[in-house]
Amino acid sequence: MICIVARGQVVINVEGHVVHLTDILYVPDANTNLISVWALANNGIHVTFESDKAHLEWPDSYNDPKRCIFSHNFIHEWCGHPGRDKTRMIEKLYKLKIKPDNCQVCAAGKSMKAQMGQSSRECAKSLMELIHVDLAMHFSMMMEFTCLLVAIDDASSFTYVKPLQAKSDALQVLREWI
Repeated sequence: MICIVARGQVVINVEGHVVHLTDILYVPDANTNLISVWALANNGIHVTFESDKAHLEWPDSYNDPKRCIFSHNFIHEWCGHPGRDKTRMIEKLYKLKIKPDNCQVCAAGKSMKAQMGQSSRECAKSLMELIHVDLAMHFSMMMEFTCLLVAIDDASSFTYVKPLQAKSDALQVLREWI
């Protein structure tokens, strides 16, 4: 049985294109992010798969249709940094060939294990009882945001991510979210 905890909307930036996704389902037990190609097509977006990448093309009311190419790195990142087994499953399911790459996030995740406090290692029993917060800074990517606020609910593993223009915005964003 799949347990859906929340439904909402999200705005993502895909290689310079702002993409609004609606009817997003939060499923804490899911170990990967999925985007419905059928839902994209129903919203006028054309999806084309090649052996090593996927193309999205959507009409723009002012210009010719814009193209966005999803590279191996993009697919790897937005699928939640899957390991070898999940990558093989994605390759087989979508008939793609994802080249192994040196992902810095995966390397950092494998090199250390962060402990969230010195407690008895018991998980929180109710939602929002214990929230782990981190402020990631110094992006190597060129973007308008200087840091990224990440908050994880201990009980549900719900992850809230918000790009910030300044580190000083973190407290206000947390107050609004909670």
